[in-house]
Amino acid sequence: MASNSTPLNQIETTSSVPDESELDRFAAVANKVADAAGEVIRKYFRKPFDIIDKEDSTPVTIADQETEEAMVSVIQECFPSHAISTTPPGQHPHEHEKKGIMEKIKEKPPSTHDSH
Repeated sequence: MASNSTPLNQIETTSSVPDESELDRFAAVANKVADAAGEVIRKYFRKPFDIIDKEDSTPVTIADQETEEAMVSVIQECFPSHAISTTPPGQHPHEHEKKGIMEKIKEKPPSTHDSH
């Protein structure tokens, strides 16, 4: 019986695991993203701020919005072929090979059962 399939040793494979140089680049960009976010956040640190409602009626501050914009800008500059999914999704609907997901880190309120 003849087979039309390609032998396994002839199939070109690509690894989805980044190599060390790619990891170094990701780390460098992550540091650049953190620096950009820090610059924005420091402008608002310990200052009065307004809370506004997003289109979905959830609260957001100007600091949150500007921080996200700064972070997305750095990622787009460094990885123009990557997609970035922000909250809410749909702001960057293009299909890309690699995708980054940005989600704000929310601090968990202390439990009443925590011991100090």
